[in-house]
Amino acid sequence: MEDLDKAIQDQPRSGSTYSLRALAWVELGDVEKALTDAKKAIELEPESAGCHCVYALILAGGIQDHGGAMVEFDQAIKLDPKNPQSYFGRARCWQNLKETDKAIADFNESLRLYPECVETLVCRGDAWLRKGDLDRAEADLSEAIRLAPSVAPAYINRAYVWGKMGKPEKAIQDYDSVVELDGKNVDALLGRGIALAKTEQVEKALADLDQAVELNPKNATIYFNRGMCRAQKEEYGKALEDYEMAIRLSPGKAQYLQLRAWLWATCPDDKYRDADKALDYAIHACEKYDWKSSFDLMVLAAVYTDKGLFEKAVEFQELALTWANDPRAKATGQEMLACFKAGKPYRTAFPR
Repeated sequence: MEDLDKAIQDQPRSGSTYSLRALAWVELGDVEKALTDAKKAIELEPESAGCHCVYALILAGGIQDHGGAMVEFDQAIKLDPKNPQSYFGRARCWQNLKETDKAIADFNESLRLYPECVETLVCRGDAWLRKGDLDRAEADLSEAIRLAPSVAPAYINRAYVWGKMGKPEKAIQDYDSVVELDGKNVDALLGRGIALAKTEQVEKALADLDQAVELNPKNATIYFNRGMCRAQKEEYGKALEDYEMAIRLSPGKAQYLQLRAWLWATCPDDKYRDADKALDYAIHACEKYDWKSSFDLMVLAAVYTDKGLFEKAVEFQELALTWANDPRAKATGQEMLACFKAGKPYRTAFPR
């Protein structure tokens, strides 16, 4: 910073030097001073694409003013249409504004100008993932890994893609790569724990999730997934404790409330079933979602069997199946319906 201060003293009309100091202020965490210097840079050099680009980056990253940043990126591109960073920055703004197609168009142009930019490949891979184009997402992320084998985000994102493709074994391999690079990467430990659970490696999954909790005890998602693993392992009391912690950290999260209610309604161990709590939750949830939430209707149907009301259970289970879109949910729903029609309760604390 001292060198930049001196450079500005020596060349007080150099906009590029102010831009450099603006970026230095960002690194030091002083966004206000960064903005002041970036504005001064444009005042001194209004035709400098680089100065407009720096100002845009600070607007987007420093104060989340994506609209203002877009104006500056547009100007930077107008002044220098061959600068890949301006297209990349504008693409990131489009992503934050949930304009995925426009983001991809800018990522494409950025990569045309700089084909081997790993960060752009990772970000475009994320954009393809948001669009549901898993093949293109995997291709971009694999190319990023080829170019830079030690970039953790590329592995983590590709692992997520493998999971969406139904290939948890490949996901585990990518998470392994991240853990080898950084044994305390919480995202990798969480992701690997989830993937291991899907391959029935529950003990290994719990080991990863336990470590993730130690590293980040305020992350609700970790507790929730550990709760599901514990339910798989038939540790129902510990599963409830984890669900409760997840709900405490993230109140109102529907999925967390649903799994807790499911355990209350279907747990094979009478000690942990609570038909009254499950019924109260399910009725309120079904009303909230206009009786169109398949999972909540399944909870309601299950809890009615605990009260011996099998006709009502069949009625609501059939309604649940009309709203079930996921193939696994439909399979579970059909299995439950067969039980209810036979006058039997459904007993599993972990919905498959």
